[in-house]
Amino acid sequence: MRYNGRLTTAVLLQVLTDMAKAGDEYVSSSQLVNATGSSKDAVKRLLSKLASGGQVEVAGKARATRYRLLTTNAAVPPEQVATPLLATIQPVELGPRWRAESLQLRQQLTMPLAARTPVTYRREFVDDYKPNSTFLLPPELAEELLALGHLPGQLPAGTYARKVLEQLLIDLSWSSSRLEGNRYTLLDTAELFKSGAAATDSDAVMLLNHKAAIEFIVDAVPMQGLNTSLIRNVHAVLMHDLLVDVASLGAIRTKVVNLSGSTYIPNQVPAVLEEMPRTRQGSSNC
Repeated sequence: MRYNGRLTTAVLLQVLTDMAKAGDEYVSSSQLVNATGSSKDAVKRLLSKLASGGQVEVAGKARATRYRLLTTNAAVPPEQVATPLLATIQPVELGPRWRAESLQLRQQLTMPLAARTPVTYRREFVDDYKPNSTFLLPPELAEELLALGHLPGQLPAGTYARKVLEQLLIDLSWSSSRLEGNRYTLLDTAELFKSGAAATDSDAVMLLNHKAAIEFIVDAVPMQGLNTSLIRNVHAVLMHDLLVDVASLGAIRTKVVNLSGSTYIPNQVPAVLEEMPRTRQGSSNC
């Protein structure tokens, strides 16, 4: 059941807090309209007020605009704290619908590193996979994802990607780079891509490399398919001007790699890493 009372900054802050806790850090005004049951004008007016007060960050522009709560302890005017309207808010379903197995996996990710069991690469997971014969997803979930990923008219994947490419470049580049510790915000990323300026720091280099790699994949995969050569080229584009040793661009690594903040142990044997792409490519051509 949606909120039906008069929308206030206190109510909106509470909704933003609940959505952030549910995993929706950046949300659109439409999501907030659905969560509060209020009008879009009212939501945007209060969002503007919260942004001016430094309580909400605004990222992106036009339909790509997203809002993020900057603090969960935001000050609220006293007369709004005591309002009984907050009690009329009913829980709403926010974010994706997680299956029980997925919720269990998410719970494991909240465990301290010392409590997790170290794991390494499971080669059999790939070797035992047979295209169009082995299915890693339940059929009903696969069909649902397929339907969600298609525009009306059943456009080819490459055509669909180009239709959404502009926002895809920003969102995917920023999200992927953020996993690597990139300090740019979503808005900074959009401005960097829009300006067309050359990179002036390593964070900008990383983002622009992601942009170039995504554009390369969208153009190359429909023509070449997914193969070892293409993956090497993607790596070379992603790591351009980021690796000290240029000979490592697009090459099978020979150095030991460890991942901080994780108990995952990557395969460290160069001969095995060299063999695996050839094995998979050979089997896919049979």
